Amino acid sequence: MKKLLAFSFLFCMQASLAAANDNLVRIGDFFYRYAQAGAVGYTHWKHGFKGSLGCAAGSLANNYATDYLKTEFDQPRPNGGRRGMPSGHTSRVASAFGCLLGQEGFTAPTMAFGAATVITAYSRVEGDYHTVEQVLVGAVLGTAFGYLGTQHLYVSPTEFQITVPIGRKVDSGPDVSKDARESLIEFANKR
Repeated sequence: MKKLLAFSFLFCMQASLAAANDNLVRIGDFFYRYAQAGAVGYTHWKHGFKGSLGCAAGSLANNYATDYLKTEFDQPRPNGGRRGMPSGHTSRVASAFGCLLGQEGFTAPTMAFGAATVITAYSRVEGDYHTVEQVLVGAVLGTAFGYLGTQHLYVSPTEFQITVPIGRKVDSGPDVSKDARESLIEFANKR
């Protein structure tokens, strides 16, 4: 009788854990579908068109890079599938986190997207879709692309200036001191 009760208890626990796992995977899938759009919308609201453009560019670059790396690595998944490295779900949510991180730093919305990244990564490992390494690479990749695509790193063509330090005055660009100019000329002549 005790064995039957113990078996019943373990069976019920396993069934409830499986249901919890399914819910966790569904939550990760939700973040995968909507995090990038949410980050673009939020940055448009808070930082205007340039903010949303930078966030969208970082997100798109991340998605293409992730798909490319999945094809190149073609690493197996724990569940027997293919193209496991890096985790696409994690990288997409992480790019939304990186976008807000780059524009705002560690604010409450940024931390919410960071938590969504962690939940998504955890759901992919618990759901047996990815290894820990695969979700870590996805998180780093997504955060980097999201961060680099943000508004504060955006340089428009009208802001780009070139200074030619060859001993003469140029009309645009930062002022270069006489010592710095001479040092650069000397360096260039030695090469």
